Amino acid sequence: MAEKNSYRAIGLMSGTSLDGLDMAYCQFDKTNEGWQFELLQSQSIAYEDAFRQRLADTVHLNGEDLLLLHQSYGRWLGEQVSTFVNAHQLMPDLVA
Repeated sequence: MAEKNSYRAIGLMSGTSLDGLDMAYCQFDKTNEGWQFELLQSQSIAYEDAFRQRLADTVHLNGEDLLLLHQSYGRWLGEQVSTFVNAHQLMPDLVA
């Protein structure tokens, strides 16, 4: 991606509390003083109890099962981002 002076980004975060997924849509602008940002939209999605337990139990998974969970979690994240983008008519430059 070519360097620009303005970016719109979606940030994803899920902490060790395993309460859910937090998404933030932010505008970043480069100024003479440095980078400035503005939070434009946000949403939190609680994990279902069964999924929360699956995530909590990852320390007990073998390599193959951990990869399968990683893949399904990545797919779920993509679905949540897609829903977030469509619901709020967002135009992100990147997702991180």
